[in-house]
Amino acid sequence: MHNSEELILQLLDKGTNGFLLKDFDSGKVVDAVLENDYYFNDHISKDMLHHVMKQKKLKPRFGISALNDKEIQIIKLICEEKTNKEISEILNLSPRTIEGSRARIIQKINVKNTAGIVLYAIKNNIVY
Repeated sequence: MHNSEELILQLLDKGTNGFLLKDFDSGKVVDAVLENDYYFNDHISKDMLHHVMKQKKLKPRFGISALNDKEIQIIKLICEEKTNKEISEILNLSPRTIEGSRARIIQKINVKNTAGIVLYAIKNNIVY
């Protein structure tokens, strides 16, 4: 019902993962949420792009808040060049748990490998 750019941007700043207008296609929404954990229709996406263009820089709106404390701790240790085994010993978890956490981190932040994790950590001020 409310689709003003200002309201949408305020909601995004608060960490909103989706926004639906009354005329939404429920099939598309379900598919998008199952695949991506978020949903924005074309109108909302255009508003977000317009805002980014006005700002002339892209600020992450979801990134770090999508990660839990343990995942952020694992990212920091990855940036210290710790192996899965070393991380598991430091955090008192099994190496398989660390492998699973690393895979979830890669998926959540949409990177391909350890280098991507490190770049993400630097860009999002997880490490300095």
